[in-house]
Amino acid sequence: MNHSAIEPSNHNLPPISEQPQQPHLVSEKTEQEDGRPQFAQTQTEQLLTEIWASVLECGSIDRQQRFFDLGGHSLSATQVASRIKHAMDIEISLADFFNAPTLAELAALLDSRRRQDVHAGLPPMVALPRAGSFPLSFAQERMWFLYQFAPDNAAYHVSSSYLIEGPFAVNHFQTALNMVRQRHDGLRTIFNYENQEIRQLVLEAPEIDFRQYELAEPDAADSEARLHDLLRAELGESFDLVNKPGWRVAVIKVSDEKHVISTVMHHIIFDQWSAGIFRTELFAIYDGLRAGQPVVLEPLELQYPDFAGWQRDWLQGETEAAMLAYWRDQLDGLTTLTFPTDYTRPPVQSYNGGLVIRELTRELGDSVQQLADNNDMTKFMVTIAAFSLMLQKYSDQFDIPVGVPVANRHRLEVEPIIGTFVNSLVLRFNLDGDPTFIELLARVRELTLDAYANQELPFEKLVSELVTTRDFSRTPLFQILFNMVNAPFDPEPPAGTQTEAVEFDGNVSQFDFSFTVLLDEYREYPNPVIFVDYCTDLFDHATMVRMVEHYTQLLEQVTADPTRPLSAYTMLTEAERVQLVEAWNDTVAPYPDSSCLHELFAAQAARTPDKIAVTAGERSLTYAELDRRSNQLAHFLQAKGVGPDDFVGLYIRRDLDMVVGLLGILKSGAAYLPLDPSFPADRLAYMLADSQAPLVLSEEKLLEFAPPFDGEMVCLDRDWEQIAGFSAAPVSSAATATNLAYIIYTSGSTGKPKGVMLQHQGVVNFLTSMRARPGLTADDTLLTVTTLSFDISVLEVFLPLTTGARLVVVSKEIAADGWLLAEAMARYDTTVMQATPVTWSMLIESGWNGTPSLRKVLCGGEALSRELANKILERDVELWNMYGPTETTIWSAVQQIFPGSAPITIGHPIANTTFYILDRQGRPVPIGVPGELLIGGDGLARGYLHRPDLTADRFIPDPFSAKPGARLYRTGDLARYRADGNVEFMGRLDFQVKVRGYRIELGEIEHVMDRHPAVRESVVIAREDSPGDKRLVAYYLLQSEQTNPTTAEWRSFLQEHLPDYMIPAAFMPLPEFPLTPNRKVNRKGLPAPASSLTNRRPYVAPANDLEEVLAATLASVLSLSKVSIVDNFFELGGHSLQATRYMARVNKEFRTDLPLRAFLQKPTVQELARYMVSEPARKQRVERMAALIRRVGNMSEAEVKAMLANRKASA
Repeated sequence: MNHSAIEPSNHNLPPISEQPQQPHLVSEKTEQEDGRPQFAQTQTEQLLTEIWASVLECGSIDRQQRFFDLGGHSLSATQVASRIKHAMDIEISLADFFNAPTLAELAALLDSRRRQDVHAGLPPMVALPRAGSFPLSFAQERMWFLYQFAPDNAAYHVSSSYLIEGPFAVNHFQTALNMVRQRHDGLRTIFNYENQEIRQLVLEAPEIDFRQYELAEPDAADSEARLHDLLRAELGESFDLVNKPGWRVAVIKVSDEKHVISTVMHHIIFDQWSAGIFRTELFAIYDGLRAGQPVVLEPLELQYPDFAGWQRDWLQGETEAAMLAYWRDQLDGLTTLTFPTDYTRPPVQSYNGGLVIRELTRELGDSVQQLADNNDMTKFMVTIAAFSLMLQKYSDQFDIPVGVPVANRHRLEVEPIIGTFVNSLVLRFNLDGDPTFIELLARVRELTLDAYANQELPFEKLVSELVTTRDFSRTPLFQILFNMVNAPFDPEPPAGTQTEAVEFDGNVSQFDFSFTVLLDEYREYPNPVIFVDYCTDLFDHATMVRMVEHYTQLLEQVTADPTRPLSAYTMLTEAERVQLVEAWNDTVAPYPDSSCLHELFAAQAARTPDKIAVTAGERSLTYAELDRRSNQLAHFLQAKGVGPDDFVGLYIRRDLDMVVGLLGILKSGAAYLPLDPSFPADRLAYMLADSQAPLVLSEEKLLEFAPPFDGEMVCLDRDWEQIAGFSAAPVSSAATATNLAYIIYTSGSTGKPKGVMLQHQGVVNFLTSMRARPGLTADDTLLTVTTLSFDISVLEVFLPLTTGARLVVVSKEIAADGWLLAEAMARYDTTVMQATPVTWSMLIESGWNGTPSLRKVLCGGEALSRELANKILERDVELWNMYGPTETTIWSAVQQIFPGSAPITIGHPIANTTFYILDRQGRPVPIGVPGELLIGGDGLARGYLHRPDLTADRFIPDPFSAKPGARLYRTGDLARYRADGNVEFMGRLDFQVKVRGYRIELGEIEHVMDRHPAVRESVVIAREDSPGDKRLVAYYLLQSEQTNPTTAEWRSFLQEHLPDYMIPAAFMPLPEFPLTPNRKVNRKGLPAPASSLTNRRPYVAPANDLEEVLAATLASVLSLSKVSIVDNFFELGGHSLQATRYMARVNKEFRTDLPLRAFLQKPTVQELARYMVSEPARKQRVERMAALIRRVGNMSEAEVKAMLANRKASA
């Protein structure tokens, strides 16, 4: 059985490759004390001796010898078990070969079983009447579904290609094919529906699809490529399973003495065990025909349809329930393995594939065998344990599901039958707790034996039971397969010939990837070898080549010393280490490292004094004017006693005075502390108290909203006359490049924000690097939209002012409104603008189609999606993706993005900056493997204010630098290197997220929520249930069900302590949190918010056409079934980007240009409708449009077309 063909579709493997293999144990004693062997002493021992000798093909057997010492493995154990069942009607399991490893012990166990009758026998398998059709087995049923879903899909074609060197008689070969066909019903089977049920029908003597080719110019340089093309074509051609049996054979003549045989079988009638039967019987009959001595094969008692009917009768009721219970318990809580891919997963699995073949050394194969022997394990257990370790290191997950195939031929009667018997098992590896490899092997042994004891349940049954929602982008339950080949058949080639496997890339893969390992010596594979099939829609060839190298590295390490903890093993090669640590971190570049930020501005002002430096609204300042005003303010501040490493608050609106205030603070020698007026007062008060700022610059209009503050509050408007009395001459301060330039407070997991202290040197290095790449010139105009409390504003303000460009400052209201912002961009001839992805999305949703003057777009603050990138690029601009945490001075990496489908990366580190991607032990990880990104270089912050513990935890000594005192900042970001050296951002390692560009510690929100008297415990996560729509969702356990806060109450409570961007969009009470097997909250298992979000007001229906249209549009934007006209947009989970989308649709539908603030200020349908009809000139037009929209919405498509035709005719 198989939800997927678990055999590789284009490898000439020994004809069986189903697992798991069982332990090859070391015998303690095989002879009597005097050295003489002990032979069978009972009738059962004698019978068992004959069975062992037959299966293992060995001579005399000592009754104290162990089965696995004689070369036994799982498949031969299965054959022994089926013969015991046939001869004694006693069932034994693979575990019994462990518990009774010697012949004498196993014979005693059989005698005990016979007396106790502890195992009830399976029902007999009998031949069914041959008339009519037959039911499908469960495996065939699954194969039929996949065939119907994608009839041209070659992933479920089982192929074999081999070269025969020597005399070859095509006529005898074709006759032998006919005889094998007649011997096996499966080779004469077609499939069709009867009474709406799919059935299999065995034909009498269908024609074989037999083809003959001759390879032209076999000695030409491209002959091998042409041969492979032909074999690929044979493999890829689809089957008509309804009208013809699903198999074909081709003979390709290369020369008189060389012929390539290609067989392609559909998996619905064939598996790899069948391949051994087919080839053995085919060669035997062929040799007999050539010798004139026809071979008579032993008649088959049963055929595949008999097995299918037996399986259907047996696997039901209590039998099925008992097996389901084991697997349901084993796979409870299983989550999809998140394995890093090179490309985005397609929505529908394509099966496009590639192949990597890696030959191993015989020494490594022997080392695996030795490790297995020394620890009562098997080669399969050793190799799959190392495989699970590799998957853990790639995915950084410790719950690893892997698919493995098992032959599923437990009964002697089915061993000689051609058909699809193979079954898939899901082995769920637990690597938690950092065990040693020996300890992992013990876990693997127990896991595989238990799974093998419950292997009879068809995988199709498991899928139908456990998979409630079908994901067509991947295979169910597991996406990665591991297979070790153990071959009961290694067919002799035809007499007088030699055979050689012909390997080629069949361009198909059933899974994300699968490893097939051969360690034993076979006729066509004398050395150990690994085959890797992989999906080319997910992975590059080079990635899979590296992965095989990484697996080999791990195998070598665990066999050399299996006593080390799993974390001690590394996949990194020395060549990769040099590239990662040294070559890709060669970023040294000159810059004025002794200068301060304000000195760069002063030098620029001296160069271009009369040029416009900054514009806000209709007002502008030249460089000279800005320099003079900031000098006056600096002298004023120095007179107040501020100096180096003091903090001066800036609580001010976005205007010219904001820029004057920034420069004045810096020139005084102090560092600025941005205080956003929109933040909660208690948050601002905490920042002022924590920073011990002696003075705050503000404006008179804001004083009534200002937070409590014991220091001095200076208003730049009210007090300017006094400030203007100070000198406008250049200011001298004691500040140096190592003094602080600013402090930014970011979200903190303790419930309080933390202050990040940034020095001048880092900012100067950053601006010098930015001036070169992405680049800014004196001819540019940069429009700033970002709040000063977000550190990316440093680029927006100071890059133009230190380059000679013009800075344009727009108000918060304009920056938050897509239409107004687009208008401002055009009005000021903006050439460069930086913003978060949310702002760029807002512009596009508002109908912005580009600005003629805009040539460069900088996008950062959170992950940039490929979809958004392509939309921006459609506006005929140059797009740069920016990455960097506050602690490393704004941006630490930049990358230009081009149109297409390639994954978005953050590029390389900027000048004088180093990147290291490390594992949990602080070691570099290989290319393609995710790890934590650590950043070093001149941009690192001094640390966190008053938080030496946190500073020491996040800023650690740099082990890769020879520079005294060099440090690395632990970003907590998950990243990986791609093959070209670009870095790919992959998310967060902790509970810190970025939403709408803001970095948020989810723990801070949870800390505040837990203070609510109704809450027992809370968990907050960021969800992206719709692409590009990331939002915070809060889950909580109540102290009492009678005290559940409403969404409005939650928002009101949290707004007292948190800024708006940290307020969750949805709140969900739960009876309990889902837990992982380790009893931790399973954040991935938290449910999506219900579409009708909690605690909404009673529904109020629309009262007129206008309200009905507005409500329907809002419901569509929020993906809700309906919206009450009094529902608050934000309480429904809406956010600013959705508000922009909504108003864009409203303006388009009603042909209006309503500002976004009209909705944000009163965010209900009812209030928006009132606003829209508040102006008499607009009222009539809006109401007429609403009636028309509603009318059209109720019309059929034909009626709409007729109406449009009538209008066109009357025009």
